[in-house]
Amino acid sequence: MTLTNEQIAERLEIHPSVVDNFEEEWQAQNEDFPGSDFVGETFIEFMCRTFAESAFLMRAIECKGTAVECLESYDDAYSLTEQILRHE
Repeated sequence: MTLTNEQIAERLEIHPSVVDNFEEEWQAQNEDFPGSDFVGETFIEFMCRTFAESAFLMRAIECKGTAVECLESYDDAYSLTEQILRHE
């Protein structure tokens, strides 16, 4: 099942324009590898990675997390975002 940007926004409880902006960035990143064997990530994978990176950085900025705790925050955020977006 492919989700629309509106469905993604609804599931993540963010404004649809934010998802549109993420999609533009995802497309731009995929265009960086024309004609190569590089297989880009799906938009859902991009969203999961983006939210996971944010969680990692937020944990690091708090200055309360060790490297392992920051990585755990990344993993947790990736898994949760993936669950939300892949739930049918």
